[in-house]
Order: sequence, then structure tokens, then C-alpha cells
Amino acid sequence: MAAKGLQELFDFTVRWRQERYCLRIVKRAGKNRDSLCAMMLSLLERAVLEKLLAGDCPRLGILRSQLRDVEVERREFTGIGFFIYFRVGKDIERLDGTGRFIFGDVQACISGLNYGAGFLLYVTDGALHMLEGYTYDEPWPRSIEQFELTYDNGLVRDLGKISRVFARIASPIDFSSIDWLFDKSNHGYGLLSIPQPRDEDIANLIRSWTALTESERKESAAHLSDKQSSTFLSFSERMASRAVRERNSEYLLLGLLALGIEGGKVDRRDNLLLMPLHYDASRRIGANPNEIFENVARLIPGTGGQNIRAFLSRSERDKSLDVMGYVVGADDDGFRYARTW
Repeated sequence: MAAKGLQELFDFTVRWRQERYCLRIVKRAGKNRDSLCAMMLSLLERAVLEKLLAGDCPRLGILRSQLRDVEVERREFTGIGFFIYFRVGKDIERLDGTGRFIFGDVQACISGLNYGAGFLLYVTDGALHMLEGYTYDEPWPRSIEQFELTYDNGLVRDLGKISRVFARIASPIDFSSIDWLFDKSNHGYGLLSIPQPRDEDIANLIRSWTALTESERKESAAHLSDKQSSTFLSFSERMASRAVRERNSEYLLLGLLALGIEGGKVDRRDNLLLMPLHYDASRRIGANPNEIFENVARLIPGTGGQNIRAFLSRSERDKSLDVMGYVVGADDDGFRYARTW
């Protein structure tokens, strides 16, 4: 009986929170039905957020508490996906630290989509900021009646991966002190099969870097040694291929962030050579390359961000693979960009 009573109390509390959320949204929207619909999360959107924030992790718990009272500030539709920007209360509990970080390991099987959809959650200054949804080169459905959510690796989530995203939030990063990043520790890394443990090492480091403040990101990037440059360039090249192979735009973000952090430290042309891979890969998986590049440029301080934006102003010919000496190829594991030089 006690257990039943607790469950009834829990159910009542959930209903009360839902009703309070709806009443607040109705009050803000007034009589404008379109405004009301735009401000409320759909069943899919709320289900995705709940799955992204699920798990026995204190930091995920803080973000879950924010979800109870989150409101939709605005929506942007791209034709193949969407961006939803959130508004959170001033008095909510936030994650320690400032800056921005991104994570996403939820996939959706949606009626009408052959390849499903993926999602990325952006957290800024310790609070929910934006949810990105995207298809893989298919129009986003006008209405969604049936869907099923899974994690990247199946029904069971790899919480270790998510914990590593949070591990260094707001902790300064001195790249020059990380021995395993030096080129001498990564001979032949660029040509190895995809993925490799080193890929995840670098990805987690970059995810942590995105959580720093702008000044901290700038200082950390400045400490990257020119003897670590080729490791970042190789990682970027590998992530473009992996993004196409797994149809996951997070690898494009990580690969471009690696270019921005490296910033042409040895030779700006080495950095520029790799940008067409991410531009081409974005199109192959149905992502908007302009949005991908712009999202990365916002995080990159100084000339690194300027260089990423400048690439978009080039002619289509000058953004192509063949101009930079790359072709589409494959290895034993699947799709892979290959050099012609």
C-alpha cells in the first residue's frame, strides 16, 4: 500500500507540473493559437530531450530539472531539420562553469523517413540553450505520428561517454601539457582504420574545450604546440569521413572545431585543404553546411573563426574536393575521403 501511495503521489506531482507548464504557456500566448503551438514542445521534441537527459549522472539531473520549466523561445526550420531555442528561468539551478558544450547520442526512427533523424543538444552557461534535429538528406516530415527513439549504440546508453563530456566542464585546458597529443605519439594515425581510441580521446578533449568561456578557449588554443598540429589535422580529416559513414553531424562539428583550434599554426594552407571535406560531407548527410560552419565559427576565437567563415564566401568551385586534392573513396570499413597528392 505504501508503494502504491508513493506512486500515486508521484503521478499527481507529474500531472501538476505538466498542468502548470501548460497554464503558463497559455497565459503567455494569450488568444494567439499559432503562438501557443510554437511555444510548446511536441511529443517528439519532449521525448528526445528526456532521452538525452536520462541517466544516473548528477549533471544530467540538473539539466532534467531545467526541462520541467523550459519554454520555447523560437523555432527555425531548415527543410531537413530544425533548431529550437529555449528560455529558462533566472532562478534555475545551473551547471557549474560557463561557455557552451554540445552532445547528442539519440537517434529516431520516424514514419516516413528512410534513414531516421538525429539530434544535438546545446548547453550554454550551464543551461539548456538549443535542440537541433536533422534528417539524413530527406525533407523533415510535416507531421509525425509514430516514432521510436534509441541511443547510438542501441537501447542501452553509454553513460561513460556522456560523463566524459561533462568531466572537464569549466576546467582550463593546456594543450601543450598533453603528451599524447604530440605528433611523435601519433605516427600513422591519419591512415589508421576508423574509428580508433585516439579519435575518442581527441573528441572528448574538444567537447571539454567547447565548455570553456571565450577567453579560456582563446588561451587554450594559443597553447597548442606546432608539434601537435598534424594530430589535429589528421583527426579533422578522419571525422569528415566518419560523419558520412555514420551519417552523424556531430563529427563534422568536432572535425571543424579541430581545424579552428589548430588555426593554421604551421601553415594556413594545410588547414584550408581540409575544409572542403566537411563542406562536402555536410551535403552528403543532408546537413546545411552554412549552419555547421557558422556554429563552429561562433566558438572559435580570433582568426580561426574568421578563416572558417571566409571559406563559405569562396566560389563553389573553390570549395570542391578536387580543387584541394581529394576524391571520394572507400576502405574495408566503408566510405572514406582519399588524397590525390
